[in-house]
Amino acid sequence: MRLILSKINMKTCYLHLGFHKTATTSFQLSCGNNRKKLLEEGIYYPKFEYQKRKGNRWNHSGNIEFLCQTRQKTSLNKRKYHNKIEYEKSLKQPNDIILSGEGFSCMKRQELEILKKNLIDNGFTIKAFGLVRSPYSFACSALQQTIKNGKFHSFIGLGDAYLFHTSQQNKYYLPERSQQIERLLDIFKDDLQLYSFKQATSHADGPVSFLLSQIKPSLSSRMKENFKSSTPSLTNLQARLMNAINALNKLQTNEKISKQLIEAQRLAIHKQTGQTTGEKFFLTEQEFKLVESHYNKISQRMEKALGRTFIEESIRFSKPNIDPTYIAQALTAYISSFVVV
Repeated sequence: MRLILSKINMKTCYLHLGFHKTATTSFQLSCGNNRKKLLEEGIYYPKFEYQKRKGNRWNHSGNIEFLCQTRQKTSLNKRKYHNKIEYEKSLKQPNDIILSGEGFSCMKRQELEILKKNLIDNGFTIKAFGLVRSPYSFACSALQQTIKNGKFHSFIGLGDAYLFHTSQQNKYYLPERSQQIERLLDIFKDDLQLYSFKQATSHADGPVSFLLSQIKPSLSSRMKENFKSSTPSLTNLQARLMNAINALNKLQTNEKISKQLIEAQRLAIHKQTGQTTGEKFFLTEQEFKLVESHYNKISQRMEKALGRTFIEESIRFSKPNIDPTYIAQALTAYISSFVVV
């Protein structure tokens, strides 16, 4: 009888591991804004308190990472104490839960082990899942996002007209997640199922529906009308202009640029280019040659960990011929928009 009862009382934690740039934010916004519908389906979606500057309040990984650190502070501020209570409530409540965060993949092994133990000790079986982009697709998307967040990449130029200084002695690297993938597979083993982002985007209703279908087939049709989208990506031209602005910021100050200024710069570039849509950001062929050896190493590691289907992709390049007159005008207009009269 005890064995039967324990099976009945088992709960499932749907542990969505991201990764970055795989519709994770859209999935989180859709879940967070449909918490009532999820609860009606027997699934709890935790609600943590966030600082406003953090942006997406439905991303769980930052708070859970803090709560799974080996050295916990004895005194917590009001927000962190609230989040500790919410985490404990999530573990004790009787429903299944969804935990979602692109940052889970970046957590230390010990923190992930603590999270896994917390879930198992509170009666959860773990169904971990996530989407993985092919290496070049992920790298281009991640580079564009980091530029959007204020980072400067020295090997990304403004077309052949304006190339930043590059040297064969310098080593340039692409963003990657192969090491994190290997760690997650080692920790969660058969409880982790990874899918290619290409497979998810081929779903009739897009990647958010695909992710929801991995939890419960009925969720997608129930929540479809309230799907939320994250902020749009930069176009190729916008990303390259903003990378140049980030270089100027880096030269002018050693201090970290505020999120408000970065957002103002992004909006100004949108205004000056007049683009809301346009060519996606890719490396030029010349830029790719600088990182090709690293790309090959990433592909080899991912193929070994996940199989060949996860690395199959076509390498697309941006055109290197951006009109230098247009670049000069756009940058001049951008700078003028920040001049206080």
